[in-house]
Amino acid sequence: MRHRFRGKFYHVECLDTWRGRSAKNREQGYCTSPEKPNRAIVLRRKMPKRSQLANAIHEAMHACSWDLSEETVNESSIQIAAYLKKLFHIIPNEDFWGPQ
Repeated sequence: MRHRFRGKFYHVECLDTWRGRSAKNREQGYCTSPEKPNRAIVLRRKMPKRSQLANAIHEAMHACSWDLSEETVNESSIQIAAYLKKLFHIIPNEDFWGPQ
């Protein structure tokens, strides 16, 4: 899918395997620089259900505010996910991305 963050489109995909991606990017996912021509957000599909929302928020925050530190993005994305889960009673019964 494609999504626009701060006026720039990103290709967003969820992968089960990393197909040769570097070890640095294998944990949760990654977002490429907004200055790159082929911007992308890649999310790991196979992860704990309760982590999927925080992970999606984390990478979206990178797309929106590339200059934020990893520590700030980590802390904020976890807090935002917890807030949304409480606000909307989000407790996924299956993966955030649907059945696999």
